[in-house]
Amino acid sequence: MTSSVRTRPRSTGRAGWMIAVAAVAAFLATFNETFLNVAFTPIMADFGVDVSTVQWLTTAYLLVAAVFVPVANVLYHRFPTRALFVSVVAIMVIGSIVGALAPTFSVLLIGRLLQAIGTGLLTPIGMNITLAVSAREKLGMNMGIMAAMTTLGPSWASSTV
Repeated sequence: MTSSVRTRPRSTGRAGWMIAVAAVAAFLATFNETFLNVAFTPIMADFGVDVSTVQWLTTAYLLVAAVFVPVANVLYHRFPTRALFVSVVAIMVIGSIVGALAPTFSVLLIGRLLQAIGTGLLTPIGMNITLAVSAREKLGMNMGIMAAMTTLGPSWASSTV
């Protein structure tokens, strides 16, 4: 088990890049929550499923994401931040690839669940990274940026319809 003590980097440039990467990841994670909803009708036609079945793409996604938010705290204190962040992003990307190439509805749902794990973990881990690397005088601004990015994802997804 690794130490749960996090240190602030000496370079503010490095901290800025870390926050920027975490913010983009948070945006993409929350964008995933809502972007698929506009495709329900074509998905129903392509996979031959009804409305109550296709709705599981959102329902299961949100349930899994909600379960993994508190799990993020445990993982954040047990694993090195960089390795954890890269692994979580990889899970989300794999889920996206599985979903994009899904030959059946069941495979699409599995891809969505992998994406949900990424979303549930990325948002709190991104906030923790921001807290750990921000200079005290920029903490409020940086946390505001992270909060804005997590809000912008679903907003942008629903506005692109």
